[in-house]
Amino acid sequence: IKQNCLIGQDKVDRMVRLSKINMMLIGGNISNISTGNSIIGNSNINRLMNKVDLIFNNPPFGAEYNINNFIGNDSFHILNNININSGSINSELAVLDKSISLLKPNGRLVIVVPDSVVSAKGIYEEFRKELMKICDIKAILELPAVTFAQAGTRTKTVIIYLQKKASKNKEIFMGVCNDVGYVVKERAGVPVKIQEGINEMYNISKSYLQNKGLENKKFNVIANSPSSTIISYSYIIDSVLNPSFYSADRLNSVIKLKSINNKEFDVKKLGEIVDFKSKSRKNLNVNDEIKHISVLHINSDSTIDLEQARQFKPISKGRLCESGDILFSKINPRIPRLAVVPETNEAFVCSNEFEIINVKD
Repeated sequence: IKQNCLIGQDKVDRMVRLSKINMMLIGGNISNISTGNSIIGNSNINRLMNKVDLIFNNPPFGAEYNINNFIGNDSFHILNNININSGSINSELAVLDKSISLLKPNGRLVIVVPDSVVSAKGIYEEFRKELMKICDIKAILELPAVTFAQAGTRTKTVIIYLQKKASKNKEIFMGVCNDVGYVVKERAGVPVKIQEGINEMYNISKSYLQNKGLENKKFNVIANSPSSTIISYSYIIDSVLNPSFYSADRLNSVIKLKSINNKEFDVKKLGEIVDFKSKSRKNLNVNDEIKHISVLHINSDSTIDLEQARQFKPISKGRLCESGDILFSKINPRIPRLAVVPETNEAFVCSNEFEIINVKD
């Protein structure tokens, strides 16, 4: 295996040299590690299309490539089968797509990507829909922002583990890791990793290995902390694949709601009793007549600190809100923020972090 089956490529010469040194230390074949652009152009890995058993990948995030690099290119099956309205594609989607093309049927991929890949709308959502058709997503593990802080980024990331095959009755293991056993602090301007806390990845991995092939349900809660759940494809909502969205806390709440005796009251979906107004409201800047309500102006008793809102002068626009609107914060669910806009003759806008809700008649 070390002589013929381990193949690597990186665009950065330094990374290639370090990889070769590591291969030499284990007695491996360094001639299989080369410098090259794994995304576009001709490179050594292109000869391996549909031939690779296992890929480990940590691609660059956020680099943009012109869409013309991918249209009509057989190495990018997903990007050629979805509607793309943008003139560019982010590198993480391109690498994920090409990695799947490199896999042989039933081959496996483990890849680190920004959490936008599993949660964002637009092209990301279209990409996920196609991905779920052609691959069996085995597991998605959510990592804390500190994971790659020593390398210079605190971007929230996830690990996706998938197999190149289409199959029915699929489930996805979802793990939420909040602690990787270290923090990163700057010392003399240099980021330093300091051991602290407990690495939750061990228990999450253990939960995954011990619960493969569990009885097929819409969802199963394996562990509460760290959150480990198994979600059926049929329970995936709006193609969102973010593990936090299917956390043990959330699913336990669903279980409790279902167990309540509803003979005394009706249980309804929120959309049945309210209208969501955010998308229909104008975006306006603050001026002498218009003031801005941010999440920081919501008091613990669900009232609004209007005096602070009047003094707040952000650069960004806000959505027009009206008396009687319910403002519900969509950020940081651990700190619930909800308030009702009071009767007032003043004009207010609210931050885009709010969902504007009206109760139906």
